[in-house]
Amino acid sequence: MTTHAAMIAATASDLPTQWLLARASGLLAYVVLTLAVVAGLTLKTRLFGRAISPAVITAVHRSLSFVGLGAVALHGALLALDTSVDVPLVSLFVPGLSGYRPVATGLGVIAAELWLLVHLSFRVRRRIGVRRWRALHFATFPLWGLAAAHGVTAGSDSSLPWVQQLYVWSVGIVLFLVAIRMGSRGRGGARPARPAEPARPAAALAQVPATPHAALTNATRQSHVRPARSVQSHHIAWEKTS
Repeated sequence: MTTHAAMIAATASDLPTQWLLARASGLLAYVVLTLAVVAGLTLKTRLFGRAISPAVITAVHRSLSFVGLGAVALHGALLALDTSVDVPLVSLFVPGLSGYRPVATGLGVIAAELWLLVHLSFRVRRRIGVRRWRALHFATFPLWGLAAAHGVTAGSDSSLPWVQQLYVWSVGIVLFLVAIRMGSRGRGGARPARPAEPARPAAALAQVPATPHAALTNATRQSHVRPARSVQSHHIAWEKTS
């Protein structure tokens, strides 16, 4: 066992079990939230093309969000039950009331509440409309940022190298996918203009009536003209035979 691993084991053995579980559930919640964000960005960027069905990615996205909220609930409950830190139950709902790093803990509370709001928005998407639902869904990015800031500033494991690498890699992957998403939208640009219809010849325009009323008028005139011509032809034929 290396010196660093031995130090971690010694430190863990001195801490209460609830505190260790609270730390583990907090990191788990952040990892699952990151995976949910990655799944959502993968759906938007179509990174895998047709290899993975969008319905499958959407189901994974929603499932990860649900599992992550469960980890958040467990994280908060363990902190409230732990007597070694000052985290009262009310501070899990109202930011800034925790005795343990109130600002950093408040960031986590705000992130958890936004997360719950975004997750529940799936059920009211038809009522509020797709446009409003998408605008609300964009709250995923700030809440993920708040969760990362909460983990770095409030987590007692933030000084560990593997935890630091976890945050660096997660932030890098999300920013990479966001850049791809923004780039794909930029390449799409504005919709091309509809091509103009070719100009019709003047003779063709003269034959096509401008309105239904004009078509009816032309048909009426032709119905009156044809009998007149037929009467005139019969009159000429009668004069020749007489």
